[in-house]
Amino acid sequence: MLLRKKQKEMIEIVESQEQKQSLRYHFDDLMLREGKLYLRGWYVSYDGPVTVRLMDAGGKEIPWGDWSLQSRPDLESVFPEENALRQGFVAETARKDIPGSRIQVVFANASEVKTKEIGMRQFDCENTRAGRLFTLLKSGGKQKNLELLREYGLQTYLGYLEEETLEETERYPFYARQKAPSGKELAAQREENLQWAPLFSVAAVIGDSPLSELIRFVESVKAQSYGNWQLCLADVRTSPEVSDCLAAYAKGDRRILCRHLPSVKTRAQAWNEALALTEGEYITFGEADGAFTPDALYEAAKYACRYRGTELFYADEDRTDSEGKPVEPLFKPDFDVDYLCSRNYAGHPVFLKKSLLDRTGGMEPRYEGAEEYDLMLRCSEQTEKTGHIPRVLYHGSCEKAAFLRQQGRMEPDPEAGKKALLTHYERLGCAAEVRVSVEAPVFETLYRIQGEPLVSILIPNKDHAEDLQKCIASVEEKSTWKNKELLVLENNSTEPETFAFYDTLEKQYDNLRIVRYEGSFNYSAINNLGAAFARGDYLLLLNNDTEVITPDWIERMLGYCQRPDTAAAGARLLYPDGTLQHGGVVLGIGGVAGHTDLGCRESFTGMLDHIAAARQVSVVTGACMMVKKSDFEAVGGLDETLQVAFNDVDFCLKLRETGKKIVYVPSARLYHYESKSRGYENTPEKIRRFQDEIRIVSERHRKALAAGDPFYNPNLTLEKNDCSPARLFDLKEKPDEKEPTDDRGEGTVQPA
Repeated sequence: MLLRKKQKEMIEIVESQEQKQSLRYHFDDLMLREGKLYLRGWYVSYDGPVTVRLMDAGGKEIPWGDWSLQSRPDLESVFPEENALRQGFVAETARKDIPGSRIQVVFANASEVKTKEIGMRQFDCENTRAGRLFTLLKSGGKQKNLELLREYGLQTYLGYLEEETLEETERYPFYARQKAPSGKELAAQREENLQWAPLFSVAAVIGDSPLSELIRFVESVKAQSYGNWQLCLADVRTSPEVSDCLAAYAKGDRRILCRHLPSVKTRAQAWNEALALTEGEYITFGEADGAFTPDALYEAAKYACRYRGTELFYADEDRTDSEGKPVEPLFKPDFDVDYLCSRNYAGHPVFLKKSLLDRTGGMEPRYEGAEEYDLMLRCSEQTEKTGHIPRVLYHGSCEKAAFLRQQGRMEPDPEAGKKALLTHYERLGCAAEVRVSVEAPVFETLYRIQGEPLVSILIPNKDHAEDLQKCIASVEEKSTWKNKELLVLENNSTEPETFAFYDTLEKQYDNLRIVRYEGSFNYSAINNLGAAFARGDYLLLLNNDTEVITPDWIERMLGYCQRPDTAAAGARLLYPDGTLQHGGVVLGIGGVAGHTDLGCRESFTGMLDHIAAARQVSVVTGACMMVKKSDFEAVGGLDETLQVAFNDVDFCLKLRETGKKIVYVPSARLYHYESKSRGYENTPEKIRRFQDEIRIVSERHRKALAAGDPFYNPNLTLEKNDCSPARLFDLKEKPDEKEPTDDRGEGTVQPA
């Protein structure tokens, strides 16, 4: 147990406050990676600013290669004193710039100097595969390693040792090798008699791709372990060499059909010519610079056989380097129309039932450059019978993706994609504006607000008048939405300045009221009281430690909340240094629920740009959540037995049980200074309450937690929040021994 360890450490820290020091520090990460010494940690000073210097063994200062400060709101719970200077840091220095085998990191404030000595030999050793293996075996001890070997067997134990000693860049290639079907498995697939063996038609347009790529693509289809397929090719303006190659393939295998189209005018026309050749029950699409895995059509046939009514389904894919080595996974969520309206995340391979394609029609020439995207949008309108195979069945080109990024281009073509998306909204009778995001290749939808509904903003508060002033000033002065009311939910403030500030607020803003909650802190009860006093049709739960960034943040969320199928929407929240605090909450991370990509830089948009894309999520944080008041009341508001933690998780899951959506809206942005008013679970009493809240949510939503988050791929880890592939050989901890962690994703604070 991770949670018990965290709780014990936090209690020890609180109890040790009596022996206070003027300077404390801790390294969260201390490692050598890619030839650089990497340090991440924090320091707390009670006597002024801190300098941090890097010294060699002889006392000579070594310049930092890269040094930056980070926001660490979690430190406030352990070091709450007003005079405490709390700061996180990240530093890197090239190993070649560090002489000798020992260095010192020196922390100093006005009254104290502390030194951490670091031996470089250990890191140099750990930077090699053999060194990491030696360290792993040594740390486990002989007896522990023998126990693991006996319990799990030689093959699993060796897999564990290999996985634990991989470089970061080697992790996905290792994962891909382990997941790839063996020759024995492929042979068994060829012999298996499925209850239903539908014909799959693979359609592709062949243009000016190199001959080597074409051969790789065609051979990937010929190598399928499932034999009931046909390959339908449209040969468009290719070289004589490529045309000859295609003709030879068609002559050698009757399942390969090729139509030569030297005078075709648009790519959509070429696609339609390829589709005209198809005869299968299911159609899928390929690209000459991609390749199917050998079990792709077998897995698709097995899925179609199991879920006979499915009309549209897709699988995961990855990208390979120039040598064909898998280097980047693209693990996808289950079908999500909102994500599709942000980008064509389904990519390849997509399988469409022929009857769906017939109802929808073929490729549209007027969306040249976005034909497949337009087709996916039209198909989404025609069927709800969708599915997802969480398994990599297609290899795309890493070089192509990198080239498009360097050129600032996106797939689909932005103008054609915008046009297709706007037409999609018109067909649905939905008034919306579409923009191309400036940060990622995604579309942003701005729904036209119907009428001018009143939005009631609920802001719980206890003292911290300065933070509240910043929050309210940003809401009132930056927000472009005018029809709003602010309810400050006062809860046991003690500072006279706070009440004086309340008087000022009520005089300054006609649309602001102070609502007093007399009980002890209970986030759910406080907001329920605020909702009872609210006059608006929409409630916006907002922490007092937030600050508006985007002026139209209310409109962005309100546009989604106005839809009949949507109950709530959440914003993107950033720490003051621009790193991510909230981009959606995933069920199962840490045991119950946790934020993904916590602390990543603003320029990082994540796998399939999920941080920058409006999409469905299971949960959004209550720190900034808009919800229809009618839906809030329909589920009984927030559960008051969940006083502090997981009340937003429970609330969102109750909303989803009614069939309504929860949408993450990244174009609505705020800063979040994170829970300054209440503190954290840092006393035995608070920790016991926290455990009770974990138990309540875990029992109440056992089915949802067991099923897994539909908007988070099961191939991704639940142990961390970085959306990395799950470990295949984790022998350190049995699954039933793992305990949940707080949904905010905070790290444990361990002082030096």
